[in-house]
Amino acid sequence: MLRDGSDYYIVGMGAVVGGGDLAAVSQPVAARVEFTPGPNPAFTNGLLSADYIEVTGQSTVIGNVHSNGYVDIRLRSGSEATVTDGTDMMVEVPLPGARPEGEDISACDTEPERHCYKSYDPAIFNQYQQRSGVINSCNVSIGALAEGSTVYCSGDLTVQGGSIGSRKVTLVATGNVTMNGATSSGDAASEIGLFVIAGQDITFNGNTDNHGVFWAAGYVRQNGNSNLYGSIVAGTYIRSNGGIDFTSLDNVTNLDTFLPADPKIVAWY
Repeated sequence: MLRDGSDYYIVGMGAVVGGGDLAAVSQPVAARVEFTPGPNPAFTNGLLSADYIEVTGQSTVIGNVHSNGYVDIRLRSGSEATVTDGTDMMVEVPLPGARPEGEDISACDTEPERHCYKSYDPAIFNQYQQRSGVINSCNVSIGALAEGSTVYCSGDLTVQGGSIGSRKVTLVATGNVTMNGATSSGDAASEIGLFVIAGQDITFNGNTDNHGVFWAAGYVRQNGNSNLYGSIVAGTYIRSNGGIDFTSLDNVTNLDTFLPADPKIVAWY
């Protein structure tokens, strides 16, 4: 593998040897390789729950809604939603943290249960805790965080609202995350730069606008009416005590949501 500026190449040449003598040598061949990383599809597909989704009020949803359990949601006219549950299909749900100690998954090959479709990342918290420049705090304000900030909380994190704009910010808590106030980003066409990771639960309080990717090992719950833009992935349930106006956005820009890039040959020389 050779690198020329931002371009990567695989370079090779061959030879034919007969009877110990060099018979022929090929010309060098180069293939230009591109890496095209992107966000994990789970973080661009709307509402995803490993247990159930329940919304008590009338809702407007633009995007996908899936739970491996049941979905109880009443949609207003104007919604453009695809709603599925465990009777339609089972979906693997990626989760932060580690499987609970002693969890029995021996029956997953023959009689899948909901927990069989949870995929955990055991190193997820360590990589953020050890990051250079990480802010170790369990009480932060969105408006005070600079572009590229990572906040790590060993325990429960409380987040005060503020405009996130186009900034890329990652909030990580080994316990619960409580979102107090909006994390507005302007409008539904805005980039999604906020990434929130909870080892347990995420709770939204108040009638707020929130833009971001919200990823919880436990539940995600909204207390009040809300406008949400981005995506939610929950290891147990997603519940809103009131209506929800949700718009799924796939323009996720926070690189912490991205999967490792697969190389692709785009040209030969």
